[in-house]
Amino acid sequence: DGDKVQAARRPELALQRLGARRIDLADGWSGRASTQAAKVSAGWADPTTGETVNTTTMALALSSARPREVTATVEASRMMLRQADRAEGLVRELIGLATLEEGERASVAGTGKNGQPLGLLEVGRIGVLQRQPVAATLPTWAELTAGMQRALNTPGCRLRSTGWLLPQADWDDYASLQRPGGNPALVEGPEGWTMAGRPVEFSEHLPSGRAIAGAFDECEMTYQGIPQLLVNPYTRSNQSVIRISVFDYMDFTVRRPQFLCLIGA
Repeated sequence: DGDKVQAARRPELALQRLGARRIDLADGWSGRASTQAAKVSAGWADPTTGETVNTTTMALALSSARPREVTATVEASRMMLRQADRAEGLVRELIGLATLEEGERASVAGTGKNGQPLGLLEVGRIGVLQRQPVAATLPTWAELTAGMQRALNTPGCRLRSTGWLLPQADWDDYASLQRPGGNPALVEGPEGWTMAGRPVEFSEHLPSGRAIAGAFDECEMTYQGIPQLLVNPYTRSNQSVIRISVFDYMDFTVRRPQFLCLIGA
């Protein structure tokens, strides 16, 4: 069932909770959608001269999305599929967990090689993100807010679109981090964690000592069509094992990476 496959195959990622956009392309789309490095200007026409005076200029960095195939496979015994009351739900749950994990990894740490998307860390490594160095192994409050300010200083970056991505490995350090005045930096609310009033997500794929701050709505998760389900009862038939695979097309891109800052690089 297409709806069941889609529900299992495309769980929400941490970057989406920070504002990353999801784009769904129809079947039949091919090739690559690109925005080459350029500037976009806006201004007002002078009523006396008819000339337009540009008052806003925004730079667009390279953004490119193309179909990249990702596969999740579950192997289950025929007996389990026949006897388990929740066999179908269990298989969908396992596939969902596998694709969630791989989607999280690829969007943050994807290398751009061997068919993978180019994740945020690699985008930062090639020098497109803003950079905020730190003096020690863990960013201080001043260094964290300075990194956010670097992103906000980029024309067009809006505070309401910003957030923080922090390493899961540094959870205990951030839990004890304090702002000036002795108040906790990390605050838990009904909708999750915040820092300086902006939403926070933690990633196990972000190395310890680093953080990413800025407008995550510049990140885009691009999908094509609906996931395809393939059931293979033949490859391991002598072991009574059925291989169930889901294939999907997705990519991760950043439209204006200068709206994000890599802290601790």
